[in-house]
Amino acid sequence: MVNPLPSQRPARHTTMLVPLFVLGLGLVCSVLGWWLLHREAVAREKMRFTHLSERFPVALNARFLELASIVEHGRAFVGTHGLQPRDWARFYRGSSVHAPLGLVGVGYVQVVPREELPELEQRLALEYGRGFAIEKG
Repeated sequence: MVNPLPSQRPARHTTMLVPLFVLGLGLVCSVLGWWLLHREAVAREKMRFTHLSERFPVALNARFLELASIVEHGRAFVGTHGLQPRDWARFYRGSSVHAPLGLVGVGYVQVVPREELPELEQRLALEYGRGFAIEKG
């Protein structure tokens, strides 16, 4: 018996459209997903930065207030007792326990002509002890 319907092959044109459509849909979904996640990450980083930028001045001010308190107490202590700089250094070392975490030290800047620097170093080393150092720069 002869087949009444000749074998029909799908046209090559329609068989290529389905995989291309699936590929295009997958690419669009992937790009859209990446864009949404990227936008969310950027928004989260902006919120985090805003939060930290609000906290930073408060924390810095608290550290300065604590340092000012230490210096004021030291000034009152030295002023009332007429103490020498070594006594002040001993007081500061004892008070540094109350300094905020992360505080390394308190510095003082004085501009001195280069010719007078060795003399100043000797005088301050005698005043503050052997561990005293001047940073030049």
